[in-house]
Formats: sequence, C-alpha cells, structure tokens
Amino acid sequence: MLTFFKILFFGSWVTITQSPIDINSKPTQIILDKTISAITPGAHLRVDISSYVKASNVIDQLNEAQLFMGSRCLSARLNAKDGKFYILDDLYQSVVGNKTSLVLTNLDGVPTDIEFISIVIKSCKPINSTTLVWVNYRL
Repeated sequence: MLTFFKILFFGSWVTITQSPIDINSKPTQIILDKTISAITPGAHLRVDISSYVKASNVIDQLNEAQLFMGSRCLSARLNAKDGKFYILDDLYQSVVGNKTSLVLTNLDGVPTDIEFISIVIKSCKPINSTTLVWVNYRL
C-alpha cells in the first residue's frame, strides 16, 4: 500500500532531453539539469523510436520495435554524485498512445536511495532524433 501512495504522490515522467538527440555506438553523456531518482526499483528510461515504426496497431508496433533493436544493443549508465553508477541494459518495448519506445531497465531493479546527476547512453544501432524520458516508478 505504501508503494501505491509513493507512486500516486511522487511518481513522474521526466523529459531528459528537451531537444532530440542522436544515439549511436559512441557514448553520449547527458548532464541533468535536476537530479533524478527512483521511487520503486522498476524505474526506467524510455527512448522514443516512434519515427522508426510504421505499423498502426499496437501488436505490430511492438513487433517492429523488437525487430528494430536487438537485445543488449542499447544501454545506459546512470551516474551519481559520489561516483557510483548503475547500468540499465535490459530492454523491452512499449506503446503508450502514439509513442513507441524502447524501455531500458535492470532486472535487479534500480536502487531507490541514489540521486543520479548524469546519464551516458549508447547503441550499436543508430537512433537519430530521439528523446529520452525517465519514469521513476513501475507497479
């Protein structure tokens, strides 16, 4: 029940990149204007790939997203002030409204007691003109 109230009152989707960025095999570092943190271990990073998906129904959109990016091809490192870091390299696909996203998380969960100050992201397949969104929870 406590988790539900945390999500209800503190859950958020935070746009990390105000302008679209390109992600490729060269690591891209993003210094955050405001720190981010997780309120549940299911917190995750969403990479918009809507421009790469042409299907109109959800099932086909998810299939296209899976074909677009193989497993372990996309990863992100969350960096904390104290030098600690946390890797997001477990990948799944999501469709919410008209947005198709690749979702980066960690199967062991994201620690809820760390504030992150930057993100380093890379992909073995180029993703051009994309935006990143941090979701600090998952049910």
